[in-house]
Amino acid sequence: MRLWVVGEPPSLEPCPRRGLYHRLALSPDPPRWAEDSHRPIFSPFRLGAENLGTIRLIHAKLSRMEIRDGQVAAEVVKSLDYLIQEAGNIQVTGGKTGKTRYLNWIDATESRLRQHFAETRIADDLLTPRFERIDRDYSYPPPLGFNIALRGEVEKQKSRLIQLRDELQQLMKWSTRAGVIAILDCNVYMHCIMFNEIDWRKEFDEDAVRVVLPIAVIDELDKIKYMERGNRGDRARTVLKVLDGYLDDLQTDGFAPLGAKTTLEIFMDERSHQRTQDADIEIVSRGVLLQQITGAPVLVVSSDRGMRLKAHARGLKPWAVPERLLLPSAK
Repeated sequence: MRLWVVGEPPSLEPCPRRGLYHRLALSPDPPRWAEDSHRPIFSPFRLGAENLGTIRLIHAKLSRMEIRDGQVAAEVVKSLDYLIQEAGNIQVTGGKTGKTRYLNWIDATESRLRQHFAETRIADDLLTPRFERIDRDYSYPPPLGFNIALRGEVEKQKSRLIQLRDELQQLMKWSTRAGVIAILDCNVYMHCIMFNEIDWRKEFDEDAVRVVLPIAVIDELDKIKYMERGNRGDRARTVLKVLDGYLDDLQTDGFAPLGAKTTLEIFMDERSHQRTQDADIEIVSRGVLLQQITGAPVLVVSSDRGMRLKAHARGLKPWAVPERLLLPSAK
């Protein structure tokens, strides 16, 4: 089994124009879509235990939608609106003028997306095989189907930017409610007294607290419930049943009360979100996104020192669970 790469020569450093890689595939032989690509084809890795870490690193680099430090979400939305409007202007033209406008728009859009987002994939996806053909092919009169291909590619990229803008606008709703945001690591649900029995306002010395539960944490609890027997499996089932009791409020209001000025909220994945395979990195990255969107510090609550170090490295505020909150079996 090999990891096939279509794009620039294999490197873990992003290339200035084409990004990290255009497409990846795991298969014994080159994938069918590679045969139609005008880019070089490489097979840098034979799949095995010795290089799985490298493959996971590539996946992590392609998986997170994060705004760059210093960027403001509302301004990014305005920028996307402008790019969407400009894409509409390209669609009414064709031929040489349409191609020139399209290539200028691609350059401007790529520059803005790389300025706004830390996720290289968002800009890399502008550079499709159809973009390569449009960039290369033109004669007068234009070849058959050229204008159709041009308008189809512009419509595809316009739709992608609309989806990106809409997801960002949806995320901005997280900044409308007051309270410090606290993300509880999976081990808090597994090894501490039940989360809804803890006075989080008192623990954090805050006036209001929003306990945020990334959907990835629920999936981790589900995995433990199904794959582990004994006390750990039983504990995961108990936590999930307690969470089920808040579903009605969550579906109606978007949050559920845990106590005075303390709420529980579920942080769902955006439609375009691709998770990393490392659960800790995934949870931390969701906290980073929330911190960027709200502009306020996000706490990561964990009894795991490694998790707290990862949170600190990404600019989040780690909070170590005190021993008095741990279950007797976890002390």
